[in-house]
Amino acid sequence: MLGESLAVNRRYHDRWGLTMSLTVLGHVSLADSDHTRAQALLAEAASQFADTGNLMYLPWCLEGLAGVAAARGDHQRAAELDGARDALRAQIGVLHPPLHPAAYARTLATVRAGLTPAAFDAAHARPAHQTPQQIIPAATSNKNSPPTSAR
Repeated sequence: MLGESLAVNRRYHDRWGLTMSLTVLGHVSLADSDHTRAQALLAEAASQFADTGNLMYLPWCLEGLAGVAAARGDHQRAAELDGARDALRAQIGVLHPPLHPAAYARTLATVRAGLTPAAFDAAHARPAHQTPQQIIPAATSNKNSPPTSAR
């Protein structure tokens, strides 16, 4: 159904519906361990949110992108994306809960376990003073660093 929703939203140029479908389908792809597809869908959704000026739901994309990084073993990138999510939420004043709270809590636990506390804190703090215009391109780039073993 999400695939059909995506096609219909693209056909009728419904950017809101398209972006929400991309976001949810990205999270479903992440849950199905299709990390390449999840990365592409969530990056597209984040770009769409930014293009329309609707940053309210962008943190959900950042959560998914953090999940992709964590699943690939890139704990530092996942911590940075979580920090970007927190920075963006604070800047826009929208504190929606995670799209999938239990899954996101497990992701963060994995990320924290993969880094020392100092390494997690440093990576998480890096985007703290970035603007949304800086956060979004950095978060949606297909940056793949080697898996970290900072622990």
